[in-house]
Amino acid sequence: MAIQTLEPVVKNEAPQNSTGAYSRLGKEEFLKLFMAQMQYQNPLEPLKGTEFTAQLAQFSQLEQMWNINENLKNNQLFLNSLNNAQAVNFIGKNIKAVGNSVYLKEGDSAFIYYKLKENAAKVFVHIYDTNGNLVTTLELKNQKAGEQKLEWDGKDDKGNSLGSGQYSFEVEAYDADEKQIDVISYIQGEVTGVTYEEAIVYLLLGEQKIAISDVIEIKKNEI
Repeated sequence: MAIQTLEPVVKNEAPQNSTGAYSRLGKEEFLKLFMAQMQYQNPLEPLKGTEFTAQLAQFSQLEQMWNINENLKNNQLFLNSLNNAQAVNFIGKNIKAVGNSVYLKEGDSAFIYYKLKENAAKVFVHIYDTNGNLVTTLELKNQKAGEQKLEWDGKDDKGNSLGSGQYSFEVEAYDADEKQIDVISYIQGEVTGVTYEEAIVYLLLGEQKIAISDVIEIKKNEI
């Protein structure tokens, strides 16, 4: 496969209900069953005082468990609403998040971000489609340590323009002695919206979706 040589452009579940008959039936149903047991008990073998006391103690314990569970659920709802409100504040801001995905719009270019721990003599950026197929490899030379921004023209290794969609990338870097250098991949862009899936908050960077837990930097847009 041909390698292109380019010059660089300077991430709490909601608490589960307690188990057992009490949690399945609920407080009122459990109390009704308890009263029915008292009403229809065998008069020749009524509950002894110790048994009656034990059942009352059990009911008291279950009552406390129910109240604790309700408090936990209310706290979780409060935290979720707080997180959702905070997520909306991200809209219009530029963020940096840990990740190795990039969204390409057909006919346009896309930017790839990464950080080199040391100066690199050679850098290879492998780009893959959603099926994990390698579509192209970009080669760069003599990059300094620090954050890098690479513009990809949106073409494969044969020069064909690729369709719109999500792509992933992998960066390999080597020093002058061909020793591999540590690289951190990033996603950057302006937040255009917020979405929620399975109790997880995602920020939208155009068509790209980023888990809010992956965000490591937030910046206001300069006017």
